[in-house]
Amino acid sequence: MSDSPKRPRRDQARRIVVFPLVAALVVFFLPAVAYAVGVRAQTIDNRPLAAFPTLDDGWNALPKLQAWAIDHLPLRGEAVTADTQLSQALFNEAPKFGAAGGGIGVAGVGSQSADGATAGIQYPQVIQGSDGWLYFGSDAASPCQPEESVSTIVDGFQTLSDAATASGRKLVIVVAPDKSTIHPEHLPDQFAGKTCMLERKAEFSQAMTGLKDTTVIDMVTPLKSYEQANPGSVWRKDDTHWTPQGSMVFTQQLLQTLDPSLLQSAPFTIGAPEQEPGDLSHLVGEQGYEAIPPVTVDRPGVALSLNGKPIAPADVLPVGYSPINVRATSTDAPLYQPRTVLLGDSFFDASRSLVAPFFADFWYVHNMSGDIPGATATLGGVLKDTQTVVYEVVERSAASGDISYEHPDNMNALAKAMLDQPYAGPAVN
Repeated sequence: MSDSPKRPRRDQARRIVVFPLVAALVVFFLPAVAYAVGVRAQTIDNRPLAAFPTLDDGWNALPKLQAWAIDHLPLRGEAVTADTQLSQALFNEAPKFGAAGGGIGVAGVGSQSADGATAGIQYPQVIQGSDGWLYFGSDAASPCQPEESVSTIVDGFQTLSDAATASGRKLVIVVAPDKSTIHPEHLPDQFAGKTCMLERKAEFSQAMTGLKDTTVIDMVTPLKSYEQANPGSVWRKDDTHWTPQGSMVFTQQLLQTLDPSLLQSAPFTIGAPEQEPGDLSHLVGEQGYEAIPPVTVDRPGVALSLNGKPIAPADVLPVGYSPINVRATSTDAPLYQPRTVLLGDSFFDASRSLVAPFFADFWYVHNMSGDIPGATATLGGVLKDTQTVVYEVVERSAASGDISYEHPDNMNALAKAMLDQPYAGPAVN
C-alpha cells in the first residue's frame, strides 16, 4: 500500500515544528545580528529596555526572554510607524492596539468604550483628546487595575517615612501628576476607565493627606499656577511627560523643600523653542513634533563628574535599574551637601540634567528596580551614608501600586535597610 497520502501529514508536521523553530531563531539572533551591524534598540515606551534573563530566573526566564526580544528587535519604532501609515492609507485611522491590561507597550489610539474597572474592558494605550491632544492610556488603565489597595500603598509610604525619621534621615515624597490631572479639559467625554480613574485617584489623594510627619511635595498647585501664567508651558499635546519648564518647576519645588538658598541665584534659563518629538505620537506610530523651549541650568563654579570623569549637565545618564552616582564640586554656587538618593521614574528622568547640578553627592535609581534580585541590598549599601531620600513617582503608578517599591515586601526591606544603618553624619533640617 502506498504511503503517499501520509506524506502531506508528515510534511505538515515538519512545518509545524520547523516554522516556530525558525521564528524563534530569528527573534533570538536578529537583535544580535542587528547590533553587530550598528543598529541599536531604542526605548519608545517610557521605560528602560528589558534586560536579558539569567539562569536564576528559572521558568520566569521565558517571559523575560520574550520581553527582551521584543524590546531589542531592530527598527521596532519604524515598524510601528509603517503599520500606522498603512492603516491610515487604507482605513483613514490608526491601528487599534487596545488590550485589557494597562501594561506599557507599543499601542495605537483606541476607540472609547464604557468605563469601569471590569474584566474585559479594552483600555487604549493612547487616548485621543480634542485639538490634537493625546493622553497616555495608563492614566486610566493603571488606577482601574490596581495591584495594591490604597491603604496598603499609603501604609507603605508611612512605614518608609517612619524608618527615615527613626534612622536620622529626611524623606521627601513627590507625586508627579498625570497629564490628565493638569489638563483634563482636552479629554474626551467618555473613554475606557474614566469613572474608576477619577474615583481611584481621588481616594489616593485623600489618603495621602493622612500621612503623619511626612514631607509630601504638592506638584499640582505649582504646575497649574505656572501654566496659568505661561499657557501651554508645562505639558505638550503629544507627550505624556512634563516639558522642560515642567521639569524646572519640579526642580524648584524640590530645592525649595530641601534648601531654599539654592534658588537665590535664579539659575534657570528658558531658551528659544526647538522642534522635539512626542512620545505619545511615537506610540501611535507617528512622527509628531512640537516647538518646545529648552531649559538649562547655570551654576557658576559647579563641576559635575561621573565615575571620576567630568560631564556636562546634559550628559547626566538616564535613570536605570542600578544606582548611578553624580558628584559635584563648586568654587562659587552653593551645593546641597548631604548625600541624596532619589528613587524616580521617567518624570525625574526628564528632569535629571536640571536636578543633578545642585547636589554634591547625588545617587538615583529607577523606582521599578525593587523586584530585581539583590537590588534592595545594593541600594541599602548606598543608603548607609545617605541623609536625604527622595521618592518620586508618577500619579497613575502611585495610585495603583504598580511600582515595585510600592509593594509591601520591597517597602519593608527598604525601611529595614535604613533602620539597620542609622545615619551618623551631621543633621540637616
